[in-house]
Amino acid sequence: MTKTNFSPLRMFARLPLAMPGSLCAAWLGLALILAGCQTTAPTGNFPTLAADGSVAAAPAPAMPPAPNAPVQPPPTLTVPPAKVTAPAPTPARPAAGASAFRLREGDVVKVSFPSAPSLDKTDTIRRDGMITLSIGEVKAVGFTPEEFQADLRERYKKELVNNEVLVGIVSSTFSVFINGCVLRPGKISSERPMSALDAISEAGGFDPIKADKKKVRVLRTVDGKIKITVLNLDAVLRGKDSTRYMLEPGDILEVPERWIIL
Repeated sequence: MTKTNFSPLRMFARLPLAMPGSLCAAWLGLALILAGCQTTAPTGNFPTLAADGSVAAAPAPAMPPAPNAPVQPPPTLTVPPAKVTAPAPTPARPAAGASAFRLREGDVVKVSFPSAPSLDKTDTIRRDGMITLSIGEVKAVGFTPEEFQADLRERYKKELVNNEVLVGIVSSTFSVFINGCVLRPGKISSERPMSALDAISEAGGFDPIKADKKKVRVLRTVDGKIKITVLNLDAVLRGKDSTRYMLEPGDILEVPERWIIL
């Protein structure tokens, strides 16, 4: 279909002016009817008429992309993975009922330096709580062996390239008291760290008939008050509990008598 610049009003304007009035009125009515019936020409790439009446060339259609042309993939957004921080490990707790052994006056300790054996020293803790080492007087009383090791590492970190320090207890003299159903109750002195079961063994052991091994009591003075701890040594003897309850000077052990039902 050819698009033309047709206009009924233009046709009416080109009529001769000498046309009779009735015929002119008829042409005018026909022109108005045709103007009202005009519709919008369909869209598309149709040729158009130039001013001189010639057909103008239609615009060239857009060329589709070549079938073998490489297809560019859409850009991808790279999201760095979220940084996950592992929770900090929970420090291990000491076993229930365990008592840390602390150095006291009269204890004999050996301080060893693996990287400098010439500095090794075995000394007795004096009444003032001090021992003598290569760096001078050092307080030892009140520390556990592990705490004393850490304290000496800090003191020697400028003296040694490898400041590894080991503290061992050569002997420790203290006394405890045992009452109740043991074969030899009374006072027990020891020169080494001693557990509750060790002290009962020194006292001859449990009375095989009367002793209640599940309710052994330890009485300890802490800040002027008596603290009572109940131990189930029967579980220790049967291998069901590996806890060693370490005694301190002045502790009192009581082995009660078990109920016997006849």
